[in-house]
Amino acid sequence: MIFTERLNLVMNARGWRQIDLCKASGLTSSQVAYIVKGKTKDPTITTAARIAKALNVSLDYLAGLKDDPAIERHTAPVMEIETVRLVEDFESLPEEGRGAILDQLEFQKLKSLRASEAAVQDNSVPGIA
Repeated sequence: MIFTERLNLVMNARGWRQIDLCKASGLTSSQVAYIVKGKTKDPTITTAARIAKALNVSLDYLAGLKDDPAIERHTAPVMEIETVRLVEDFESLPEEGRGAILDQLEFQKLKSLRASEAAVQDNSVPGIA
């Protein structure tokens, strides 16, 4: 009954009536009435998502999985299309091909690290041009 309880809590806090939820979610009045009254205890994921979106709360909150109704905004980096293609190409390679590429990457990282360390050492010795 957590879904129904939390749904009613949010609706009451916002001063929403069932008709308001119908309009915002696109659900029928009978669907909303059954959910609000608890006759539909476990709405489908699609229905629940539409309700959460309409109320601007997280689906996890309505389902009782978390206590904060705020929607989490993920700030994960977005890959450029070319990067996505490269990753897909890499994943389609046989294990041997992926291994060769990873070995080459490690070699290049080590080469770059050594060059950086050498540059630091060259600049830290006074009197050497």
